[in-house]
Amino acid sequence: MSPLPPGHFHGLPQRSRQAAGLLLTERVYTAGTVLARHTHARPYLRLVRQGAVTESDGRRVRVCPPLSVVFRSAHEEHSEVMRGEGARSLIVEFAPEWLDRVGHHADALCSGGFFADGPVPVLALRLHRELLDWDELSPIAAEGLALELLAAASRRAPRDEPRRAAWLSAAAEVIQTRFMEPLSLTGLARAVGVHPVHLARSFRHVHACTVGEYLRRMRVGFAEKEMASSDAPLSDIALRAGFCDQSHFSRTFKRLTGSTPAVWRAAIRRR
Repeated sequence: MSPLPPGHFHGLPQRSRQAAGLLLTERVYTAGTVLARHTHARPYLRLVRQGAVTESDGRRVRVCPPLSVVFRSAHEEHSEVMRGEGARSLIVEFAPEWLDRVGHHADALCSGGFFADGPVPVLALRLHRELLDWDELSPIAAEGLALELLAAASRRAPRDEPRRAAWLSAAAEVIQTRFMEPLSLTGLARAVGVHPVHLARSFRHVHACTVGEYLRRMRVGFAEKEMASSDAPLSDIALRAGFCDQSHFSRTFKRLTGSTPAVWRAAIRRR
């Protein structure tokens, strides 16, 4: 299998910048897009900004919700399916000199990794904002953020994941299709036929976040798409996304993205 050469990724590119051996690209994918098994010549990370992506590397299947980060090492075989209404991602590709520069201090570039909470997604979000608001200082800012991101990823070494049971895949599917509803851990466990404690423990081990956090990320991802594509009031979007009120929506949105919904929407409209 020939790897995709540097700078070549699937999806429709929206914007792209290069700086200090980094290639930052925002890409969108239509719903149902299936990317057959492939590899890349260089290591990269993907931040899922909107939508959900199901990926497989032949050993495990993993659902990547909004605001999660996946590292892929060079020549690592994998396939992907874009769920829901499609996906939007930030792709950051690392030139060979980054491996020489950080060496064994960046395990994520050599062995891959998955992060759904903690500092890694937060730093990746800042890198995405830098791409969106690029100026003369962005190259040095992007380089610094990439170094911080790799350090944070290396401190939290990726764990081996067990082969996913059918019920665990079913649980993720239920959340993806019913995230607007008032789901409970007990109800979800009953729907897939396992004990709530077993569900909670196994779900966090595989997805690197709790069931509740996964649910919040799906709701925030839906809200981002609604705010970007419609003029609906924030209160209406909050209710459609499954939040009890606009205040709850605003608190959750800011905690996950670092910005209030109003500020985020205004920034999207300016662009």
